[in-house]
Amino acid sequence: MLYWPACWPCRLRSCRGARKLNPFLSSRHQYIPGFSWVGKYWTVLAMPLPRAVLGQLDKYLQALPADGLAALLGKVERAQALGEIDSGDGVLILSTARQLALAGKLPMASVYSAKRLFLEPIIPFIRRASQAQKQHARIDAGSPDRIIEWLERDLKPAFFSDLFVAADRFLGQGKLEKAHEMVAAARVVAVRAIRKRLADADSDEQMERRLRAQLGGGTALDDARDCADVFADAEAMAALADGFPAIIEELDEGKQIRCLSALNHYVHGRPQMLAYGVALLMHRLARPEQIIRLSKRMAGSDLASALEAHPFGVAGELIVYDVERLAEAIVERVEATGDYGKLHALLQKYYALAHGLRVETELTPRDAWARRLAVARAGLSDRLGVAIARAPGLLRAVFRSVRAEILETPDPVDVANADSAIHLLEDARALLAELALNDLVSRVRSEVEATLDLFCDQLIERLRTCTPREQDKAIGLVEAAARYVQRMSGAEQARLFQRSAASALSFNHKPQKSAAS
Repeated sequence: MLYWPACWPCRLRSCRGARKLNPFLSSRHQYIPGFSWVGKYWTVLAMPLPRAVLGQLDKYLQALPADGLAALLGKVERAQALGEIDSGDGVLILSTARQLALAGKLPMASVYSAKRLFLEPIIPFIRRASQAQKQHARIDAGSPDRIIEWLERDLKPAFFSDLFVAADRFLGQGKLEKAHEMVAAARVVAVRAIRKRLADADSDEQMERRLRAQLGGGTALDDARDCADVFADAEAMAALADGFPAIIEELDEGKQIRCLSALNHYVHGRPQMLAYGVALLMHRLARPEQIIRLSKRMAGSDLASALEAHPFGVAGELIVYDVERLAEAIVERVEATGDYGKLHALLQKYYALAHGLRVETELTPRDAWARRLAVARAGLSDRLGVAIARAPGLLRAVFRSVRAEILETPDPVDVANADSAIHLLEDARALLAELALNDLVSRVRSEVEATLDLFCDQLIERLRTCTPREQDKAIGLVEAAARYVQRMSGAEQARLFQRSAASALSFNHKPQKSAAS
């Protein structure tokens, strides 16, 4: 999520006071779907980020107030972990902010915080997790904050509270190295405290139930163990990360050899740490599904059955687990309105992982991975099918006044709902290889196109005869129709519709000749 200064009319129009009929061509601000008002700033929810934003990232970050910058970076870290933004964009935003802070162009305390430094080793392992199924080297996104609270409130209250305050003070003075030393020492204390409390809980059933509830239930205790393991091995993991390229666009043969060498050195004599090493490498991949190439190289086969039996099969396990969690997240968000940017990113990530695994490996219906993918696909397709089938009705709700006696401005909620449904329809059409929705998508899309064509024709006819009061209210209908036409048929068709609408209004504005003339 990136804050973007903008004016209020930009939410529905192209620029301030724009009463023209072209919401896509702007003299000042380009319309970008997915905006939401947050305080004094717009926050871009649609990902990947517009290239214009990334090209001027330094300027935008430096223009933010300190509290807004800190909130932004925290949201980016969380959204990146949950797959809600493009991973490359997330890395770029965070790395740019840190470089600016080290150069003295951003306040150090806004880019870094003691708690963020403390949790830094576990960031690559944070994902949307299942409360019923624990996957090694995957930590639920809510667990880190709960563990910080646990440390400050129960395990070592005075120690951790005072240490975080002192480390933040050093960050405020620009002393990053000193703050790093303090949080590294804090991790050593945290590992001992967490492991001791978990060992006590293992021998006391009542304490275990109480502790599980305190940390959030489900797999919370296993997440705490994972956090302790990562904190204890933070230095070795940092050395492993240094052996990987910063961002790997393509895991080709040369990079595979380099990464395998670093992984083998890291896990030597510690096979239980392989999952962490593989997950850390996945965090560096622009396309995480490529991690399965290491499994194929080590197993000497692309058969899923052979990969599942190999130690490096943990790469496939991580991919399938992430696909299942992404499918669950999409189902949760599919009913949300005004949140399409996150839903779009989740769908893209789901498709990339699921389709990438099918392309890279030879899956058969008998394979465990194939069965799990099929279950995730069926559940997701059923829920998306219900949402997609609503698109024609949502579209009719936007244009209901076109057939009424008086044109009215459409309800913004109806406009947003129809926009999200059309977005979802077009995404499903692009991702049909991993969704069982071929017939439904084809039928609904034909119905949406027919409905939109009908209302566009009727709207243009109404614009020729509408009153001046109706003309002001018709602007919203034209903007909504142009947006939907662009989604379904492209920008060129949207411009043709806008010109037709402008021509209809011009005809309406012409003075009528009198009978005497």
